[in-house]
Amino acid sequence: MKYLFIFFLLIFVISCNEKIQEKPNILLISLDDLRADSLGCYGYSRNTSPFIDYISTQGILFKNCFVNTHGTFSSHTTILTGLYQSSYFCGKGGIDFKVNKNVPMVQDFLRKNGYFCIGVTDGGLLSKAYGFDKGFDIYDDKGEGIINGTNKVINYLKKNLKKEPFFIFYHTYEIHSPYTPPPPYDKIFGEYKSNINPTNEVLLNYVHSAWRDLSKEDLNFLKARYDGSIKYVDDNLLIFFQKLQEIGFFKNYLLILTADHGEEFGEHGGLLHRDFLYEELIHIPLIISGTKVKKNKKIDHLCNHIDIATTILKFAGIEKPDYLQGKDLLSLKKRNFIFSQYEDRRYSLRTKRWKFILNSNGKIELYDLLIDKGEKNNIFLEKEKLCLKFKEEIKRILKEIPNFCQENLEKANLKKEDYEKLKSLGYIK
Repeated sequence: MKYLFIFFLLIFVISCNEKIQEKPNILLISLDDLRADSLGCYGYSRNTSPFIDYISTQGILFKNCFVNTHGTFSSHTTILTGLYQSSYFCGKGGIDFKVNKNVPMVQDFLRKNGYFCIGVTDGGLLSKAYGFDKGFDIYDDKGEGIINGTNKVINYLKKNLKKEPFFIFYHTYEIHSPYTPPPPYDKIFGEYKSNINPTNEVLLNYVHSAWRDLSKEDLNFLKARYDGSIKYVDDNLLIFFQKLQEIGFFKNYLLILTADHGEEFGEHGGLLHRDFLYEELIHIPLIISGTKVKKNKKIDHLCNHIDIATTILKFAGIEKPDYLQGKDLLSLKKRNFIFSQYEDRRYSLRTKRWKFILNSNGKIELYDLLIDKGEKNNIFLEKEKLCLKFKEEIKRILKEIPNFCQENLEKANLKKEDYEKLKSLGYIK
């Protein structure tokens, strides 16, 4: 593997000496379900991500990036629009409705400014039926895994090389449950005495009862399979980047690698990604590299998904609309807190020290992350004034969020194959 790294480094250096095109190619990669603390560059002990770790040294690693909402549909809508969920949610969730057509997406702005926009995803909640193809010149929602999906990206690029600059959005469910990476990745991090079949049909039975019905060995087995999926994705990303290099994609570029949400393995008693706002679900990786982007830099301050669209537009030299509340991540401006929500069921504020969660049933949670990183000890009764301050701040944020809900949402036109894909991912039974 180290020789492949050296090869990639050499061809990257060579590309830097080539003529720089006027506008940068932009590659946005979303690895569905990837929690930050499962990567080596975020301190994980297992060797899950040698290539992603290498990418992080070629740019900026944001150590404290958080989603503003989690769930494949809503989180990707926030990534691509730069808006909080309350801007486009309109009080309707589930799998029934499309992306709010009133909301411009980053690809809309890029396309109007000369970009050829290509999207390749593994479908499901990112299928055309949900309106995510809006603004793309090519949108392929039949990625079918990282090998096939990345090959499709390369083929679309080769067929359209004269249409530079490119905006590429690539997404894969490869890390998402079911945790069934191919051999040898299914056992690369050990074998465990567990009778759990890691399919979604089985795992959904333990979503809320893992604390009671699963053993430590079961949870370790599931985490090992999940980690094996990460390593499988990592190895194939290396091959993907080599192919991108060969066709000259990196002459002038911006790369953003992130995830839409994390995953729970019993930390708060459950599995998968329930409607909570705990760290294992909202802390995600964010790595940015590119032409003139600082290398081997780690940023400790808080950032979030609404910053991604603003960063892309800024890097491409496109003026952002006034309603966007995100910051340019490359300006390294600090945030005092991160606001997150899960529809209208839960809201949270996270500072460097505190995590405040306001639940729709009236329950209030406050955790001191300096001494309670696992969010086990709710101390809201000891800090009532602080909780009141956070509650008022959430009210202020919600009041200031721009509203794109003037019209009714459209229903998604789901076909049989769409329902089958959603079922395979555990979104419906």
